[in-house]
Amino acid sequence: MSTKITFETERQVLISQRRSLFALCEACGDEVRLVTVNEAAAAAGVSSLTVYRMVEAGTLHYAETGAGELLVCAVSLGQLTSFRLQK
Repeated sequence: MSTKITFETERQVLISQRRSLFALCEACGDEVRLVTVNEAAAAAGVSSLTVYRMVEAGTLHYAETGAGELLVCAVSLGQLTSFRLQK
């Protein structure tokens, strides 16, 4: 006799829009919401290092602030995952 136990989980990521930043994404050719690397990692369910690798590979669009902070285009992130960020 054996017992099969199945766990189903659902993940929901909420990104605060309090301090949303919108800017022109040169790759998209449109004004888009930009998110931090940590927000992008949480939304995609990957590590921050993976986000940096996806940016380097050209999978994710990005912009840099004057202070050198990397920001990720929410449109390219939404296309990569089933998670959609509102513009």
